[in-house]
Amino acid sequence: METIKNIFIITRKELRALFDSPVAYIVLGVFLLLWQFLFFRNALLVGEASLRGLFDYLPWLFLLLIPAITMGSISQEKSEGTLEFLLTHPLKDIDLLIGKFLGSVVFVAIGLLFIFPIAISFAAYGSLDWGVVAGQYLGALFFASVLVALGVFISSLLSSSISSLLVTATAGFFLVIAGYQFVTDSIPLALVSLFERLALVPHIESMARGVIDLRDLWYFLSATAIFLSLA
Repeated sequence: METIKNIFIITRKELRALFDSPVAYIVLGVFLLLWQFLFFRNALLVGEASLRGLFDYLPWLFLLLIPAITMGSISQEKSEGTLEFLLTHPLKDIDLLIGKFLGSVVFVAIGLLFIFPIAISFAAYGSLDWGVVAGQYLGALFFASVLVALGVFISSLLSSSISSLLVTATAGFFLVIAGYQFVTDSIPLALVSLFERLALVPHIESMARGVIDLRDLWYFLSATAIFLSLA
């Protein structure tokens, strides 16, 4: 019970810090505007009520949003000297990490709600499959969770927020491109299987079609747990 209370307190603290930060609003605003621009420039050419194109760009745009909101998760606490203060309280390391993680995930989840006004608009003029939309939102959230866990992990290793941002963006970029053919064709055959296992994008593609595969969920949950356990 004490653990749940501590996690809730840290999650609320992290969310308050993000919503009080002008940088977070700027990054979220740029993310949403760029996402909307990339989608709507081709959306009307498809000829069907579908948000599939919206999610084709999402992995790349997450490389802008998520490193920016996780860069100070732990590193800022270190640089400001507040990490030691937090840990002098009856607070376990894992409570702090999970609270930081959940705060960032909730912030991203709120940003992703942007898809529903678009979905409602499309549904008014065509036959929109809401099951697919739900699967797409869920897939995006799981995808974001892995990158958030990665960002919290890297932030725990570094004392500079800027360094954390750059390293998280680089590591996230690797996870996004790892399974693409142009990458697997240029590495030794012995490493191809490893790169394909590490790749994030294939696990969101089925969800973007509205298909919930337990193997994809297991991948996302396992990757998230691994990154948080390493922090």
